[in-house]
Amino acid sequence: ACGFENCTRNLQINNYNTTGYFNGSTNVTKNFVKDSTPFSFSDQITNTYTVAVKGATFSSIESALNFVNPSYSTSLTNTSTTVTSSGLFSPIIDGYTVTGTGIPVDTIATYVDDNTITLSNAATITGSSTLTFIRATKSSQYIINISPGVYTENDLVLPVCVKLIGTDAASVSIVAATTTGNLITMANVTALRNVSIGGKTSGVGILVDSVQNSLNIADQPFDHASLLDDIIVQNCDTGILFTSTVARCECMVRSCRFEQTITTGIIVDGTAANTVDAVEINIFNIYFEQTNHNLTCIN
Repeated sequence: ACGFENCTRNLQINNYNTTGYFNGSTNVTKNFVKDSTPFSFSDQITNTYTVAVKGATFSSIESALNFVNPSYSTSLTNTSTTVTSSGLFSPIIDGYTVTGTGIPVDTIATYVDDNTITLSNAATITGSSTLTFIRATKSSQYIINISPGVYTENDLVLPVCVKLIGTDAASVSIVAATTTGNLITMANVTALRNVSIGGKTSGVGILVDSVQNSLNIADQPFDHASLLDDIIVQNCDTGILFTSTVARCECMVRSCRFEQTITTGIIVDGTAANTVDAVEINIFNIYFEQTNHNLTCIN
């Protein structure tokens, strides 16, 4: 076994047919190997990351989410398919959809070298643009496991096809860094399980909103549903808000508990999108126990 110390990039493989494995310790954020490459790491599970207060690659949920769909500062030229950066690119973004100002819809990135990628559609602006590369897809979903601890987080956006899974709701606590806004915004085809959340005393604990949905909603109900399972919500103005900004919002809720000070437990808002059955939710086993006797359970 071997390891790396003080390296910017621990291991990068540009030949996507490379086989073999690495036996040792290496930081996943410094491994630049395309997911489809047969080469593997003995201590890492594909598409699975761990967040822990101490001892893991990621010490915050935000940093793990940012690594799933990475964003880089780039330079674009109008009508050109060539994009440049200051050595930020790597094989991990090859073949994925790229989004950002000046990038047409459904554009795919092809890795050339660390400074250059090419686009399947030409850029529409000249200048700098922060581009995001969508690695989480329905056929390549990501799991972020959260170890026991208290995590004070900025507002989090859970992208399509990413699941946050805590050890259990009693030992994993996600606390809002600010009292307003939405602590966790979930897309369709996402999951939040086994955590407690709180601290949005003037905001929303969990927002489930199809505005984040980048997939076409299927004809079959709940084909693209999100999941809330074993959640404790504490000290929020609104515990969970379901809405449908651009398309139908689908969610299954299981074993959720509302504690301490909650003004409104659940709000279902189906007025945002002009579509039939804008919000469709299945709710099983929810419990309200808090100190606010003026609580509205479900609105």
